[in-house]
Amino acid sequence: MSEPVNEVAMLEAALEQGLQLRRAGAGDAALEMLDLIVSHFETADHPVAHFAVSRAMLGRAMALVDLDREPDALEALDGLLARIRGFDDQEYRELRILAAYEAAMLLGGQGDHEGAAEGLAFAIAQALGDEPAKVQHILAAAHVKLAVARLNLDDGDGARRALDQVRTRWGGSDDPSLRHWVDEAAKMRDGMAG
Repeated sequence: MSEPVNEVAMLEAALEQGLQLRRAGAGDAALEMLDLIVSHFETADHPVAHFAVSRAMLGRAMALVDLDREPDALEALDGLLARIRGFDDQEYRELRILAAYEAAMLLGGQGDHEGAAEGLAFAIAQALGDEPAKVQHILAAAHVKLAVARLNLDDGDGARRALDQVRTRWGGSDDPSLRHWVDEAAKMRDGMAG
């Protein structure tokens, strides 16, 4: 019984080290550490290990972005989304939101506005309203960026709906980060006819 627990503790410590390396700007070292975690523990069936590996997969994808390897990052995010499909716990929903948002940003950066819109809509659809502040910020940004993607697809009605949702969901917030997105949505909405 203690062996799986020890492995999980080792996994979590290695994950934190890999994520710290990424935050410190050591992309290659972070990628190496996170690759090792994923390859060694990917088939672990312990619930804590499964979630930690999923977090490592997200960190790995973001390290690939840091290293300007966007196609590899998109592939990694797709793999993560496939891995965590069907897990309904809040922590997995939050990972799906983050992974879908990041994939959508990469697709939008490549000019794939349809793919970006689909990814952002998927991220938004994962939300149940009980997400922590950090995820709420991403969701507010996702709505505004979905509006931009819709405008790039000549879908003004879809853009207006996305912008109106920002005001509806976060219009009364005092959180400065959320207020930023509410203000951005209001500016965009004011600039649109209808």
